[in-house]
Amino acid sequence: MQEFNTDEYIDPEEEARLEQERIIARLEMLGGRLQVKLKDYVGQREPIERRMIEDMRQYHGRYDAETEAAMAETKNNRSKVFANITRSKTNAAEARISDMLFPADDKNWSIGPTPVPESAKQAQGFEGQAQQNQALAIQPQPGMPPQQPADPEAMAKKAAQGMTRVIDDQLNECQYNIQARRMIHQASVLGTGVLKGPIVVSKRDRKWNKLEDPASGQSVRVLAVDDRTAPAVEWIDVWNFFPDLSAKTVEECEAIYARKFISRRQLKELARRPGYLKDQIAKVLEAGPKQFSTTTDHLQKMREIAGVTGVQDDTRFEVWEYHGPVEAEDLRACGCDVEDDVFTDMEAVVIFIGDIVIFADMNPLETGDRPYAVWNWEEDESCMFGYGVPYLMRTPQRILNSAWRMMMDNSGTAVGPQIAVKSSKVQPSNGKWTIEPMKLWFVTDPNIAVNDAFATFDINSHQTELANIIEIAKTFADEETNLPMIAQGERGT
Repeated sequence: MQEFNTDEYIDPEEEARLEQERIIARLEMLGGRLQVKLKDYVGQREPIERRMIEDMRQYHGRYDAETEAAMAETKNNRSKVFANITRSKTNAAEARISDMLFPADDKNWSIGPTPVPESAKQAQGFEGQAQQNQALAIQPQPGMPPQQPADPEAMAKKAAQGMTRVIDDQLNECQYNIQARRMIHQASVLGTGVLKGPIVVSKRDRKWNKLEDPASGQSVRVLAVDDRTAPAVEWIDVWNFFPDLSAKTVEECEAIYARKFISRRQLKELARRPGYLKDQIAKVLEAGPKQFSTTTDHLQKMREIAGVTGVQDDTRFEVWEYHGPVEAEDLRACGCDVEDDVFTDMEAVVIFIGDIVIFADMNPLETGDRPYAVWNWEEDESCMFGYGVPYLMRTPQRILNSAWRMMMDNSGTAVGPQIAVKSSKVQPSNGKWTIEPMKLWFVTDPNIAVNDAFATFDINSHQTELANIIEIAKTFADEETNLPMIAQGERGT
């Protein structure tokens, strides 16, 4: 009888429990590391975020917070107007670049064969066979057209035309033009626009098919649902884009974080998708969205600029998508089938909420590239975030505002004279010391002339000088943005 060594026996249930604990610990460490690096990236971007907030305030015709506070504290009747030329200049710049990149009656891209197409090499064998057949004077079968040699250039052009139709259909289906125009708008205002693609999205097609009921012989409509995947391009809000600021391009980035906000219902739907960790999502749902806020309250600042108040984000979850290196063991803990490699770090995609990882996978692109494209209106040589039209014309806008406020103040004081009155010598008939039409005044001292009781002093008007300053500021705005009025469809003066 074979002896049983109890020292080597391991309970399968205990082994499964220990393995599960190891996986959970590994996921917690991964989430913690990603969260620490994210906070570092968020802190690095704070100066740029303050600049973008100021750009948004200028675009919406609002002074910066310090200037508005100083104006509110000043107890006088001086003008506080904002002569907003930034919005019209920015919108004109956006329309100009949009019309150039996305013409209404044509595509902004094309596909054609190369001078020596690859299909020509494949067709060489067919072409040689066709020439040999012609040399041998092979006669076609009765009723069949004569054989023609293969034309490699025609084959390449036909293949290019077919691919053009396929790509055009895919771009229309994912609303590529709309996504790109949103990117252009944000780049015009804030200086940076971001597109994400190519990505794969799930599509659900619903169609009512007409079928005949075998029992009654009548036609009925049956709903058919078809789930499929399709390529897509997505606009990424630059406020939700946190790259490695030590890099100037996407390719140079060590890692990239992107954020989105989803509701509880959407988070539950993610738990039904393959690859997502249901137990981890259950932890997030149990804790609630307030436990997982990482970044600043930029949404509240944006709403304050737009005049929308009283809106809170307590019901939405802050979800982060990480693109960067991840250890192979961490990917295995997330359920990924990772092959052994000489490198311990592998390019991967991780989705997490707070410090809880809910999804991980290898980079789906075979090239290993990150699926982000960044475009700047005006490039910054120091980082990936550029400058927009409001930033470029900030000084002319301030000059124009100052001149416009002075013009309003001067108009208010120069519209009528300053009046000096000896109150002991005259009295208003109605008892009110105000200047009114057809008003009666009583001279209480008969020994003085009326001119001795009243005196008026005119304030000089400087409208012409201030108007010249405003025109100079507009000229500076045209020069600094490189968008003169004639380029905006206005007739030059």
